Amino acid sequence: MTTPPVAVSHIDIHGDSGQAVIGTTVNGDLIQKMTTFVRGKPPMYLSSAEVSDRVTCYVPAHNHALIVAELRLNHTVGLIGTQGSGRETTAIAAMHELRPDIPIRRFSLEDEDAQEIDTVQACGYLIHAEDRGLAPLGRCIEAVRTSGGYLAVVAEREMQPLATGSLSWIPVESPHPVQVYRHWAKKRGPTEWADWDQAVTLLEGALPADARRLADLVTRASRKSDDITALQAEVANAYSGWAEELRAWFGQHTAPH
Repeated sequence: MTTPPVAVSHIDIHGDSGQAVIGTTVNGDLIQKMTTFVRGKPPMYLSSAEVSDRVTCYVPAHNHALIVAELRLNHTVGLIGTQGSGRETTAIAAMHELRPDIPIRRFSLEDEDAQEIDTVQACGYLIHAEDRGLAPLGRCIEAVRTSGGYLAVVAEREMQPLATGSLSWIPVESPHPVQVYRHWAKKRGPTEWADWDQAVTLLEGALPADARRLADLVTRASRKSDDITALQAEVANAYSGWAEELRAWFGQHTAPH
């Protein structure tokens, strides 16, 4: 049976052959075949080891207390800063200060839906603002507040207020990179590296992320030998020749990364 397209609120269907059902009401038996699409990407939870590492080696932003206060009051905050300025680490440390036991995960507005936010168990959520916009953010904020969790949005500039609802934006006042380096060096490597004079020169005009990278190079180099002069030269070359180091690394690791 076929029927011409008509503008009706419902239609009665009779017959046993395949039908195309149009409308809101059907009298009789109706068998529907439905296809459900399941997103296979798992939630991006940060491991307890990574959170602990970030918090242990965290050098507080100059306005850390203000960020914590905003999260405590509204459970949400927007953090502004350039990439590498420590926005994400600041958010993790602030959430951990408020709830040391809270799980923390990254949340993608592009790949995930606000309905995936657990409104029963409190959780900390990290969202990176993208050029695609923050239209779904309002629903995420509501769900997070309902659960008693926390949400931090990191961006390079303040987003439009209409897109982010009641989210308050705070520019992250990053600590000095030399201070970050020395703190990381004391926590993760030989303490004699913390007072390495050349680190001050290497980190001139750098960001906290650069200081952490330098500290990581120090940690790896200090395991090789006891000749600290030779190791310091090696670390300085590796830090300054970052592009060459990356090319060498990817040359040795051919699988996609």
